[in-house]
Amino acid sequence: MITIRDIYGESDETFEVLTYGDSKGIEIDLGNKYRHPTSGAAILLENQRGNPVLVVWADPESEEPTHQIELNKLRSES
Repeated sequence: MITIRDIYGESDETFEVLTYGDSKGIEIDLGNKYRHPTSGAAILLENQRGNPVLVVWADPESEEPTHQIELNKLRSES
């Protein structure tokens, strides 16, 4: 578990982060205050057809993720 603090030092609010991984990807759990009602974790890092994709659920009313960020352009050729 990791405790995340305000990077600006303006808030005493913290949250605890847990990570779970398996062959499908990594789930980033921000605790009960920041859980999506159907998907559970708010953030996933997945392998989609050989490309790393960060999947985020920011809207508790939506079953579909609000953001899917493909990271394949970061791939180094070396």
